[in-house]
Amino acid sequence: TQSDVLANVKALLNYAVKERRLIKSNPWASVTIPKEKPTNRRGTWADEDLTKLFAAPLFQSYELPEDRRAGGPAAYWLPLLALHGGLRIAELTQLRIQDVVQRDGVLLLDVNEDSGKAVKSAAGVRYVPVHSNLIRLGFADFFADRKAQSADPATPLFDALPSAPSRSPAEYASDSFRRFCQDVNVY
Repeated sequence: TQSDVLANVKALLNYAVKERRLIKSNPWASVTIPKEKPTNRRGTWADEDLTKLFAAPLFQSYELPEDRRAGGPAAYWLPLLALHGGLRIAELTQLRIQDVVQRDGVLLLDVNEDSGKAVKSAAGVRYVPVHSNLIRLGFADFFADRKAQSADPATPLFDALPSAPSRSPAEYASDSFRRFCQDVNVY
């Protein structure tokens, strides 16, 4: 980085001053590089792009992609959960059946670090309520079906997503979503 290069130049000039006495003072001693605020390279989604995206047959008539790398129902639910819950793809793909809980009549996603799962920061450990739009679209039924299909509550909620030693389910889901966006001309 620029800061690393500047630090190296300053160290060299300090050496020239103190050890070799080649110059009287380091002319770069007070030079600093201002910290830049990170930019959001992705930008925000335009309303017309979201409209176009969710007008696709995947979301209008539950036409799941045939490519198994898309993860079957994950192709449908992951974008909706991300949109309505502000969740990251890695957080969603790590969810286990046991991470969907009901408290006081509200369906919640328990984003946690149990069983080797990871979150980006400590603030990432949280309960996220499932939005009423998602309940209306059938998420509670999807969850009930998944729970009935698996005897092991530690089974991934989106177990149709592939994984490999060198690729996580999140990477497959991200690639699939990128291809989907390109297919509907929203990327």
